[in-house]
Amino acid sequence: MNFRNLLFLPAVAWLVAGCASSRDFDRAWQSASARPAPADSLEGAWTGSWLSYSNGHTGPLRAIITRTPTGYETRFHAGYMGIFSGGYTINLAAAELGGSYQLGGSKDLGKLLFWQLGNYSYAGTATPARFNCQYNCPYDGGVFELKRP
Repeated sequence: MNFRNLLFLPAVAWLVAGCASSRDFDRAWQSASARPAPADSLEGAWTGSWLSYSNGHTGPLRAIITRTPTGYETRFHAGYMGIFSGGYTINLAAAELGGSYQLGGSKDLGKLLFWQLGNYSYAGTATPARFNCQYNCPYDGGVFELKRP
């Protein structure tokens, strides 16, 4: 096997895994968005966008939020440049204050190939209709803005 094949096979495996993961999220998001959004909870489907304050990049963002005993599990799926997409799951701690929620959390995103992605932290507020969260990491910072679909 030559060197080019050694690079090609992992790239194909990564692409196939990414497509399967995206399809799984799409199915879960379609199912969540078909249900009525609860009037008193953050649970369910969300849609909106993200914006990087560091470089001005932006893209679509969808989320599925599920209540857990310690807060909310939030599955994000983001688009970039119209052709790239990816997703990750975070746990957000939430404190309810008069109909709105104060959110916070962090996650070590590990490595992508040889790059250490670092620890991403999140803080924001949400109501059952709107979700606004700032994010920060060693290389970037910005905002997520979501609403119900």
